Amino acid sequence: MSRLRPRALWVWAMRDLMRRPGEALLSAIAIAALVALVATALLLTEGVSRTAARLAEAGPAMVVRRLDVGGWAPIPVEEALEAARSVRGVQHPRPRVWAVFGGVEGPIVFAGCDDEMRADLEALGITPPGPEEAVVGDRLAEFVGIDLTLINEDNTGFYTVKGAFDADADLATHDLILVDIDEARALLGIAPGYASDIVLDVFHEAEEAAIVPDLVEAFPWPVRIVTRSEATGIHRGVLGQRGSLATLVALPAALALLFLLAGVARDRVGRRHEVGLLKALGWTTGDIVRLHLVRALWVAVPAIVVGLAVATALVHLPGTSWPGVVLMGWQAGRAPTLDLDSGGATLVLLEVAGVVLVPWLLGSAWPVIRGATRDPSELLEAS
Repeated sequence: MSRLRPRALWVWAMRDLMRRPGEALLSAIAIAALVALVATALLLTEGVSRTAARLAEAGPAMVVRRLDVGGWAPIPVEEALEAARSVRGVQHPRPRVWAVFGGVEGPIVFAGCDDEMRADLEALGITPPGPEEAVVGDRLAEFVGIDLTLINEDNTGFYTVKGAFDADADLATHDLILVDIDEARALLGIAPGYASDIVLDVFHEAEEAAIVPDLVEAFPWPVRIVTRSEATGIHRGVLGQRGSLATLVALPAALALLFLLAGVARDRVGRRHEVGLLKALGWTTGDIVRLHLVRALWVAVPAIVVGLAVATALVHLPGTSWPGVVLMGWQAGRAPTLDLDSGGATLVLLEVAGVVLVPWLLGSAWPVIRGATRDPSELLEAS
């Protein structure tokens, strides 16, 4: 029996499992649930981190805001642009008019649409907002209806919703209301010729830190400058705190895996009579170890595949919105659909599969290895 055919070994292992189908099914369900839980948390953390970094790369290199004794202050556009252009390495400085409002359904980003943004919208097939018109995020459109009224202190704006952004852009636009830039200034109480801040790009990304002191010196008023790398670091820090869910999940999951492996080891030790009988029939120690490894693979591999598939569907299936509710605190129904970056998903899945499969195989084989090296008569008498 020392040269047992692989096909026969797989069939024998399956028949052996069918002797105790309930035990095999429960083990498979436990492994699948464990894998799905851990993989979902890790995939979500990885996907959100990569997506946030991708969005930051697509944004401006620096944001410049004017400060005064009261905090933030509107910045004079022409004077600010002239000061920014005087610094070597600065490219494409441009003003922005925007603010964040507190709404009944959560925070709303209110922004003004300038000529450059109009061209970008038209390139995307979206009609830019005209006078007293607004373009809103896909999820926000479900709540605001056709007629939109915004109140900011003593200023009131009345707008007709003429369009919505595509759901594919929900991560960036789900809470956005875009109106004409002059109407945005009027609602926010910003005088003509002023803006909320200015943004700019740099010739080389490595020059960001070196340019900041020159920019600060170029402006005639105190300013706060946030670079892309700083913004990315802030996002990663916040996501790291949110992503502690992965750690919270991993700890009980690891404990569950230990209990599962302990049960497997106890079961293998209790099968001394079976091991002794197989050895008495001519099975070698290698045959017995391979049998138990194949039996463990029959249980673990399908369960791991199912668990990984469930995790992938929960995180990367189109239209997924639950992570925004669980991790970001967005309200159910207003949470955006997430099109997360899946670039690191394969490595995460392989890591989770390895972390679960390797201990499972070791836990299945080690007690058998210890028992299979003993004399068959001793094993039969001990049982």
